Amino acid sequence: MRKWLLAGLFGYSAVLIFISVMPLSMGTSESLSNIYLLDFRLDYLLHVLIFAVWGVLAGIYASRFAKERNKILLNLFLVGLLLAVSTEYVQRFIPYRGYNVNDLVGNVIGVVLGFGVLLATGRYRRSKLTD
Repeated sequence: MRKWLLAGLFGYSAVLIFISVMPLSMGTSESLSNIYLLDFRLDYLLHVLIFAVWGVLAGIYASRFAKERNKILLNLFLVGLLLAVSTEYVQRFIPYRGYNVNDLVGNVIGVVLGFGVLLATGRYRRSKLTD
């Protein structure tokens, strides 16, 4: 089970990296920027949601370890923050993409929220060591 979770986490990370560097079709960025939900731009909420999923996946993976669970959880949290920052920051150097600090904040909030949800539910403590 751990191997599948790790493969899923790597796969999801690869998709995030790919999405952050691929060119957007004309109008996609503008149309997402014009949709609001509860006075928040939809694209900011999508950044939070996408990285919250990453945080939950990483936390579930860490929960599969009995002895080193907290160390692995902390390391994955730091990797998540690095991924959240780097996927947005790299867009500064890609001519067809745009760096936006609000997207960066959404990414970081998503990682924190994903791990927070997992910790608040106690899910990562109750998991059994399965392979």
